[in-house]
Amino acid sequence: MGRLVPFSVFIIVPAGELFLPIALKVFPNLLPSTYEDQKAKDLKSSKLRSTRRDVSDFLRKTLRESGIPLSAKTRQREEFTQFFKKVVKLEETLFYEYLLITI
Repeated sequence: MGRLVPFSVFIIVPAGELFLPIALKVFPNLLPSTYEDQKAKDLKSSKLRSTRRDVSDFLRKTLRESGIPLSAKTRQREEFTQFFKKVVKLEETLFYEYLLITI
């Protein structure tokens, strides 16, 4: 049995090389980022951005529904976000009228 341990390297290494493509297919993040092409990097970053946005929206919604009092800074941020969304939707002429009304 002691003689088989050094010899097992000659069996395990080539077997590992044969199973490397299968392992990369099952675990795609196993490949170092050095070998990633630009398309894969863009896809990964857009997926990460999307996930972060979804989690952020979920947490904001949960905070609003929980009834926890919001700080003044958070309230101002919410008001500004709503105002900015209205600005984007309104045309320029309506924007100036709305601006004069709110001031």
